[in-house]
Parts: sequence; C-alpha cells; structure tokens
Amino acid sequence: MRLSLCTEMLFGGLSLTEALERLRPTPFRLIEFWGWSKKDLAALVVFMERDGFEVSAFVTEGGSLVDPAGHDDWLRGLEAALRTADTLRVPALITQTGQDTGAARGQQFDAMVDCLRRAQPMLADAGVRLLIEPLNTRIDHVGYYLSTSSDALALMEAVNHPNVRLLFDIYHQQITEGDVIRHLTELLPFVGHLHLAGNPGRHEPWIGELNPVGILEAIHAAGYRGPVGLEYAPLGDPIEGLVGFAASLSGLLARPEGAGQTSFA
Repeated sequence: MRLSLCTEMLFGGLSLTEALERLRPTPFRLIEFWGWSKKDLAALVVFMERDGFEVSAFVTEGGSLVDPAGHDDWLRGLEAALRTADTLRVPALITQTGQDTGAARGQQFDAMVDCLRRAQPMLADAGVRLLIEPLNTRIDHVGYYLSTSSDALALMEAVNHPNVRLLFDIYHQQITEGDVIRHLTELLPFVGHLHLAGNPGRHEPWIGELNPVGILEAIHAAGYRGPVGLEYAPLGDPIEGLVGFAASLSGLLARPEGAGQTSFA
C-alpha cells in the first residue's frame, strides 16, 4: 500500500504548488487531486522531476455517465484527461456517475454501461485505469446515482473490463451502509483505489467511529496493495497528523520508515 494525499482536502485553501511546498520536507511523495484543467501543471512537472513527486490519480471533467445526452461531453473530457495523464505519467483517472436523472434506474444503469464500453478502447490504448466512485447520498451528495456496494458490483460485472475499476471510499460507504470490511473485501477484486476519512465529519481517519488501522490491516491481509487516498479535512496540523498515521501503519506501507532513502508514501 501507498498513501496518496488529496491536496485539496488536506491543504484546503492552498494551491497545488503551495501544498507541494509544504510536503517537500516530508517523506510523502504520492499525491492526487480533483479537477486538473485549472492546476499549474507546468509547476507540478517541476516538483515531479526535482523532488520525486508522483500523481496516483485525478478527476475527469465534464458530462454524465447516466445521462445519454452527456455522454459525448464526458468522453471528450476523458480524452483530454488521458492526454494530461500521459504527460504526467498518471496511471488512473477518477470519475463520478453523475446525478440521478429521474429516469428509471435500470435505464440509467444501461446508459452508464454503454458509455463505459465506448471508453474502453481509449483506456486500453492509454494503459490507464478509470476509477468509478460510489458516493453517499445522505449527507454529501444528495441525488447522486451510484451509492451502494451492490450497485457498484453489478456495474463492474456488466462492464467487465480490466481498465474500469472501483474507487471504494470508506467514508462514503460507512455512511451509506456500514460493514466496511465485509463490503470492501467482497469488492476487492474490482477495487483499484481507496479513499479514507473519519466519520462523522470527514476529518482525520482516526477520529470518530472508524478503525482505519484495523480496516487497512484486514484488506492488506486480503491482498490489497494499491493506493490509499487520504481525502479528509484535518482538524489539526496536516503534516503532524500524516506522520503519526503513517507510523501507525507499520508493516503495511510499501516503503516504511527505515534505513536509507525511504518514504511513507
């Protein structure tokens, strides 16, 4: 596992370059972010080449998967994001399904599958994974289409493509259905990325009702070795919190603290 730091959440109010300046003295080198088109990508490349930063994923822009009228816009957004991913050597892109249109659920599901099938050749040619993210509809994303593990599993089985994976957000799924370890373990063959935050509040993962170390230990034992995106709004100093949390994950991270040139991330 590697910790991937969501710069917008962890350093709210700072630009991407300001966030990376804060991270430069730390061992953390894997980041992710939301929309890409308004970021200073030229500056990001400097940080990557000079300081060894990597980007695990960022979010596509435009369109809707569940609304056929938004498919062409979504595919154009994917095409543009893939070009940027190639420039930045990013292995995965995050996308959302869009808001429920009010049409029959099955009709929206079929529209989503059709659009993702249209995207498959683009993803295969680029060698990039597309991460579909279920979100909670009770608190943060009222009206969003995809929220449950069962619907996410049905989508993965219908699309049936190795470049289309799930982003399992532990915070969102705790709100939606709980029983996180069981649901996550069942979905693990389809999971390409994790997000983690505490509940309630979406603050530090160790604050609230979740046991983040126990969850990550369980899925590590089940074979997960991918990124763990830290997507939370810290109540305390973000760097101190990150260092302490990484230390609590001894033995789970790909490059734990040790001799030589090491990194938590």
